[in-house]
This record gives sequence, C-alpha cells and structure tokens, in this order.
Amino acid sequence: ALDLSLVNEDARCAPCAGAQVDLWHADPSGTYSDEAAVGTSGKEYLRGYQVSDSDGKVAFTTVYPGWYPGRAVHIHVRIRTFDTSGAATYDFLTQMFFDDSLTDMVYARAPYNKRGARDTRNANDNIYGSDGASLLLKMSAAGSGGYTGTFTFGLSASTDNSSGSASSGNAPASTDTAVGAALTGASCTRRTAGTRSVAARLRTTEQVSLDVRVRRGSRTLAHRSVAALGSGTRTVRVPIGRTVPEGRATVQIVARDTNGNRKVLSKIVHIPSGT
Repeated sequence: ALDLSLVNEDARCAPCAGAQVDLWHADPSGTYSDEAAVGTSGKEYLRGYQVSDSDGKVAFTTVYPGWYPGRAVHIHVRIRTFDTSGAATYDFLTQMFFDDSLTDMVYARAPYNKRGARDTRNANDNIYGSDGASLLLKMSAAGSGGYTGTFTFGLSASTDNSSGSASSGNAPASTDTAVGAALTGASCTRRTAGTRSVAARLRTTEQVSLDVRVRRGSRTLAHRSVAALGSGTRTVRVPIGRTVPEGRATVQIVARDTNGNRKVLSKIVHIPSGT
C-alpha cells in the first residue's frame, strides 16, 4: 500500500488538492507493461493514477517492484495539474526508491527469488545519485503480511517541467527534447448521430510515428497508430466507441522520430455522452 501526500512548498506547505498522480513500475520479473521492446504492447498492468483529495492525499495498492539490469528498485511518479482546457500547468517527474535491506528480504521470497541476485543497488544507481536518500519510501510492516509505504512530495514552481515530456518505460526519467513534436490541443466532439471522436492537434518539425491512446486510469478506451506523420500542423482523430461512458480521460501520444528518439505528450479531455 502506498499512502502519498502532496504539499505546496510555495504556500507554507498547504495540501495540494486536485493534482493527478501517475505511478508505473516493473512487475516481479522486471518487465513493464505496454512496452513493445519487451513484448507487452497493449497490456496495462502496474500503471495507474489517482487525483489528490482535499488533504492532498492519494492511495495506491500494488506489488513490490521487480528489478531489471542496470537499475535499482524504483517506482516512477509523475505529478501534474491542469487548467480548464486540459493543458498541464504543473508537471513534476521523479522516482521513489526502497531501502536495500528491505528489498533483500522481499527478494528472498517467491516469485522474486527465481531470478537471482539483482545487479544494481541504490548506491550504484545513476538516478539515485547523491539525492537518493531523500527519495526513499518510509516502509512499515502491515498486518496483512505486506507493507505500507508513505512519502510526502513538496511541490514548488521551481520544480515545474510542464513544457517538457516524460519517460514512461525502462529508460531513466528524463526530458526528451530530440523529437520535434508538440501537442497543441485536444478535444472530444460528438456528431448528431451520436458518434464521438477525439481530435489531437500536433505541430511537428520532422517526420514522426505516433501511438495515440485515449486512457482512463489504466484502461485504454481507444487507440490509433500513425506510421508516418510529416512536418507541419496536423490533426489526428481517434474514434470513441459507443460503450465508452461520459467523463474525463487522458490523451496520451508516444511520438518517435526516424532516429528512434521517443517523446510522450498528453492532455486531458472530456468525453461527452454518446446519446
């Protein structure tokens, strides 16, 4: 169980309500979902988000992350706020870590013990670095036999990266500025017949391929791939099925250029009723 708190350091640590907190991490075998390179495209396990309540709190239930070569055990975290148009007004990306002694205890048990010893501990991790101790989850044993982890994020305008992008897979968290693509707007419209579609407006300065998903939580509501999109201003439309209920959703676009660089773009949209 993860109990996380958000406070605004620029406002005397007042609770941050209404912020979207995304988490994603590897499964016990060290594999992420929705990663073509490891054969999990379209799968959605161990990815999700919560919106902070009036006390600035979110809660998740998940499994202890597995390891993969070259990285210490970690959980990716992205915290964002949005304006009424769905544009990000604050975007903060980081990772949370676990004490190595606790990981040793967990990894002595199945199914983790089937993989052998991990190759990277916290002190040797390139993201943990000199600040890693401040990113450690405070863990305590839960009565059910698992653990409860707590962490407080102090958010400030000085840590805003709302003009950047996020890594969502096995690579270290970073801002990828190599892909010439920007998501300038997104909206969902309904025709008279009741059919709905999300329109994503992009500005590109090079040829890119796109993986466009409309998501709600960890669920993909609609999906479209574009093999080659030339430079310029373009609108990509994704049909929404009749069974999708009304409500807020996230448009997530993974743009890749011809050199294999990758950039993640996202905006919030409101899906109207289909009737």
